[in-house]
Amino acid sequence: MKTNHQLLSALLLWTSAFICLPPLHLWATSDSVLAKNAPIATQYTTSFKSIKGGFLFTKAIVNGQDAWFIVDTGMPGLILNTKYYQENQYAGEVAGASGMAQLKKVQLNHFYWNGIQLKNSEVMALELSHLERTLGVAIHGLIGMEQFRHHELFIDYENQTITLSKPGQSDYQKHWQPTLIIPFQWQNHLPLLKLKIGKRTFRVGIDTGAASNLMCKRKFKKLPIDAYHYLHRKRLHGINKGTQIVQRISVDQTMIGEHVFEHMPYFVSSLSYINRQPGMHVDGLLGIPFLSYYKRVSISFPEKKVYFWQ
Repeated sequence: MKTNHQLLSALLLWTSAFICLPPLHLWATSDSVLAKNAPIATQYTTSFKSIKGGFLFTKAIVNGQDAWFIVDTGMPGLILNTKYYQENQYAGEVAGASGMAQLKKVQLNHFYWNGIQLKNSEVMALELSHLERTLGVAIHGLIGMEQFRHHELFIDYENQTITLSKPGQSDYQKHWQPTLIIPFQWQNHLPLLKLKIGKRTFRVGIDTGAASNLMCKRKFKKLPIDAYHYLHRKRLHGINKGTQIVQRISVDQTMIGEHVFEHMPYFVSSLSYINRQPGMHVDGLLGIPFLSYYKRVSISFPEKKVYFWQ
């Protein structure tokens, strides 16, 4: 998948910058049409557009109107863009990679996307205009982990479809043997797995809303110089329009379990804004370059497994 390096550098902190939000149990809980109608339909499929940076851009219905969202499991739950939902209340500030942003609360009448719905719920909201300007599209919000945690999320990059199902009930799970299966554990709202680069072990979160993989500075400094190639430096923009200079590298071999992912790109950055949360400690994030490494990927959140198909 080809990406624009300058665009990735501008977006990385936007997709992972809002991780310091209220814990998962405080977010609005979704009703699952999948669960209610299981005898009739065990899976729901919708299309997505792969917009700049490779983000999963998909259409939902909010209060009876079409609205476009990014699928971002790095977020604890559903986030709305205050630009389009202006009847909101101040709910405090949240920390990001380069500063603070105002968090708002919005009363939502109805949200529906691909078998998932919310009714009469209080939903978190943030200002996402900077992300809109960078991507060149209207973004009504982000669909986060709370909407997926009881389901299997199957992403078909070749046909640009997203399927939600009960674990093991998607067509691919039933009829095709996976190329690769990777188990994970939970850390707060993030799926967490271990990888090795050289002799160094990293604990990394999986995030569908991260435009690039991310590695913390502390662990990067311990890598042997022959394990990666330096690409370039970039100025990254964060949630308060602050910036930081980071470098982008290509790691020759990223080992996950017994499988090697070759030439994976990473940004090297501080992760203090993530790790300041209670119970959270990660050495990096695996985003779109990891998830799109093969043509199809499925994250079974209840089973705590990631499946890849060629």
